[in-house]
Amino acid sequence: MLSTLEDYFIIENSDITFEKMLNSSYLSKERADELKKSKVLLIPLEDFRENIHLCFYQGARELSIYLNENNPELSFDLCIEKTDYQELTLHGEEFRLGVFLLQNIIAPVFVGVIVKYINTMLFAKKEDTISIDLIITKQDPTDESLRIKYRGNPIDFEEKVNKQLGIYSKSGKFVEGNSSGTKINELF
Repeated sequence: MLSTLEDYFIIENSDITFEKMLNSSYLSKERADELKKSKVLLIPLEDFRENIHLCFYQGARELSIYLNENNPELSFDLCIEKTDYQELTLHGEEFRLGVFLLQNIIAPVFVGVIVKYINTMLFAKKEDTISIDLIITKQDPTDESLRIKYRGNPIDFEEKVNKQLGIYSKSGKFVEGNSSGTKINELF
């Protein structure tokens, strides 16, 4: 699927944390307690359209089932009340996966699993376009998180993200900015 939108690979700090998401106004205390055991959360899009307060991209439920069946150690869940779940179908030439909040310790495993999903379930080819945001929490829960925004071909995703994770594991610091040399566009 070729796309006319520009690709990007953006690395920035984020104030989104597990604690902040679990205290969201759209989650009941009971649901937040259920989500505390999760190592990976898919965060809903907020106010994407006028009449849609919370939603996920099409295929979020199937992705959730895939992740939980194939890698239960990820403890994956959707960060929403089960009764509020709804999907948004966009007609375009792009595989939109969503915004994932994950613990830094599980990040390399998650990247591998999501790449396998892209290849085996979406059958994405090099000429296709994927978009995904990863918000990776740091060891200290009071620190900001790292947000990686990616839009591009599925082949480059794994290499670019793993390179950034490798820099972090060696230095203990995230490197902000545009590490790909491509033009940066804020499209999310």
